[in-house]
Amino acid sequence: MRRTFLLALGIFFGDASADSAWWQLCDSCTTSQQFSNAVVGAPAPHEIVYVTNRQTNTTKKFNRFTTWEDLGTGYVQMTHVYPVTMSASEEDAFESAVEKSRIVQLRVPRSDLDGLVPGVGPSESAVIDIQNGYLGSPIINAIRDMVELSGALPDHVSVSAEAGLSTPIAGANYGQGNSIRQSSLTVIINYPDGSSLQVVRNPDGSLTGWAAVDADGNVILFQAQDGSLVPVDASSIGDEYSFGPGGPAIGDAARELLEVWFREGLNCWSEPTPIGIRVNCSRP
Repeated sequence: MRRTFLLALGIFFGDASADSAWWQLCDSCTTSQQFSNAVVGAPAPHEIVYVTNRQTNTTKKFNRFTTWEDLGTGYVQMTHVYPVTMSASEEDAFESAVEKSRIVQLRVPRSDLDGLVPGVGPSESAVIDIQNGYLGSPIINAIRDMVELSGALPDHVSVSAEAGLSTPIAGANYGQGNSIRQSSLTVIINYPDGSSLQVVRNPDGSLTGWAAVDADGNVILFQAQDGSLVPVDASSIGDEYSFGPGGPAIGDAARELLEVWFREGLNCWSEPTPIGIRVNCSRP
């Protein structure tokens, strides 16, 4: 623990601002001295500093203040750091945030996206959302919002709210993105007909690795429009796709997707089944 005692001739100047705290992430901190050093490195003027090692899920709380002290050769600015006991709600909030940041896969029903952004309503099948050959911006934005709402991207705001802090955390040294998450998050959207849409949310907030499968697990060829078109590897396309059960919208979507695949150079045709529609494709 870093502690400095005032000299007899020392003059105290406390930081005037104590209305917000700071969250310092230090995954290499293991000893008390390392945690204290991390506090010294946190930005001014926050008097309360939380330090978290995400690898060990250890969080410590500190108070710090600054003095000017006469060492005989002139006044020297000194930073004083001492530990503060956290409440049970604080401990639970920080531990929960680190645990949520470690979630690697998030499975949600397609209905969770309904109404999150304008233009995104109910959908019975992945083929409806990619019926024109690509996934449009509305549903991509809905997926972004859904991940935010899921709690899998904990940040200083969510921790402050969960802990009920009277001195809220103003920020944190996140590094990438705006969350303490370090690992990628695989998001899987499950549709009523058994098909699914998958994407990887990276720590920097980007979405990559788009993929879709039908009810039988065959990979569906499509593109995702997220600022630019991101093509899916056509070599992974299956020979037969199954969609349904569902209403006429699935059939209409399948026909529109067939037109896209024709332009991609694939030979495809569709046929009705007792539970929906089957699309068959082959390469020339």
